[in-house]
Amino acid sequence: MDEKAKEWMNSPGARAGIKVGILAAMVLALLIPIFMIRGLVSEREQRSEEAQWGIIEQNGGSQSIAAPRLVVPYSFMDEAGDVQRRTIVVIPDQVSVDAVLEPRVLTRGIYEAPIYETDVVMTGVLTVPDRLATAESSDPLFAWDRAEFVIPLESVRGIRTAAEVTLNGEPIDVQSASIAQVGVSGITTHVGEDESLRSTIEGRQPIEFSVRLALSGGGTFTVSPLAQTAAYSLSSSWSDPSFSGSFLPSSRDISGEGFSAEWSATSIGMGVPTLWTSIPGSSNYYSAEMRVELYQPVSAYQLSERSVKYGPLFVILPFVALFLLETFAGLRIHPVQYLMVAAAKIVFYLLLLSLSEQIDFRLAFWIGAITTVLLLTIYVRAVAGTAGRAGAMCGMLTAEYLFLYAALQSQDYALLIGSIGLFVVLAAVMIATRSINWYSPRSEESAQGRA
Repeated sequence: MDEKAKEWMNSPGARAGIKVGILAAMVLALLIPIFMIRGLVSEREQRSEEAQWGIIEQNGGSQSIAAPRLVVPYSFMDEAGDVQRRTIVVIPDQVSVDAVLEPRVLTRGIYEAPIYETDVVMTGVLTVPDRLATAESSDPLFAWDRAEFVIPLESVRGIRTAAEVTLNGEPIDVQSASIAQVGVSGITTHVGEDESLRSTIEGRQPIEFSVRLALSGGGTFTVSPLAQTAAYSLSSSWSDPSFSGSFLPSSRDISGEGFSAEWSATSIGMGVPTLWTSIPGSSNYYSAEMRVELYQPVSAYQLSERSVKYGPLFVILPFVALFLLETFAGLRIHPVQYLMVAAAKIVFYLLLLSLSEQIDFRLAFWIGAITTVLLLTIYVRAVAGTAGRAGAMCGMLTAEYLFLYAALQSQDYALLIGSIGLFVVLAAVMIATRSINWYSPRSEESAQGRA
C-alpha cells in the first residue's frame, strides 16, 4: 500500500466511511433477530386464537339462529314418469325477535375469550299461501302430515334448557334437534302429526307462534329473522359491540354499561323469497344476517407486532446518536459497544411481549421502556464519559418511546405519525452534520466545540 493510500485510510473521512459501512452491516444483521421476534409474536398470537376458539367451541360456539319457517314435503311426477320429492319452505308473514345477552370472560391459562348466555324470544304469524304451485309441477302432492315447524340453529350444543314452542296458544313438544328437511341443523317440531295444526296449515289459516330459547355461545351472536316483515332487538351489558352482517342496526345506544340495538327489515330488502323449493338433504338455504361481535380492543399481540415493525428504526437511531457522538466529541466507540446498545433495544420487544401476556399492555410497555432507557443511559455514561452526553442519550431514548407509544395508541394515524417522526429524525441528522467536511481532518478543538 503506497503512502497516499495509507494517508487516505488514516483520514477522518475514510475512518467515518468505514465505520458507517460496519454499522450498516450490523443493522442488516440485527434485522434477523427482529424478524425472529415478529415470528414469535405471530406464533403466540396464533396460540392465543386457538385457545380462544377452544373456549368458545366448548361453550357452544358462535351462535346463529334464524326465524322459524314451515317445511312441507311434496312429490310430483316428472316428464319421464318418475316420482320426484322436494320440500317447500314458507317464511313467516311477520316476526319479532327479542334477545338479551349476558356476557362474561372465561380464561384458560393466560388466554381469555368472551362468552355469553342469551335468552331469545321469537313471536310472529305464519300463513301458508293459497296457491303453492312449484316450478316442477302446477299440481304437486303435499304431504301435510309430514309438515315441520323448523327453527334453524347453528349449534344445538348451545341449548341450555328445553325450547318452549307455542303454536296458536298451545305448547307443542320439540321432537328433535337435528338436521331438518331443509338441510340445516336446528330445532324441529312435527306439526303435521297434530290434527288441529295440520288442518290449520292445510286450510291456509294463520299460525301464531312463540319460541323461547336459552342458549350459550361465544364470540359472535347472529340472528337471521327471515320474514316478510321483521323486527329484532338486542341488549347486553357488553360495552364494546361490533355490528356486522347483511344489515346494521336502525338504532343503537352504546355506553360503558352496555348496549341496546334494534333492526328492522323486509323480505324484499333481505332479498329472500316468501317461499322456496329445496331438495331434502341439500343446503338450499337463504340468510340475511344481523351479527353482533363481543369485540375486544386491539390485543396485546397486535400491539406488540405493530411495535416490532418499528424495530429497524429503533436500532438505527441509537447507532446514529452514537456515531454523531463519535464525530463531534472525538470519541472512539467500538462496534461491540454499538452491538450492546442494539441488543438492549431488541430485548425490549421480548420484555414487552412476555409482560403484556401477564399484565396490561400499557403497563408492560412502560416497564420495558423505562428499564431499557435506564440501562442504556448508565451504559452510555460509562462509554461517553460525561453525564451530559448520557443525559442527551436518555432524552433521545425517552422521545423514541413516547413516539412509539403515540403511534401504537393511534391506529388510524400510525403511518402518518411514523412518517413524520422519520422525517424529523432525518432532518435533525442532516442539520447536525451539514457543516462537516468528511474529507478534511478536524482539529480536536473544533470537535470539542461542537460537542
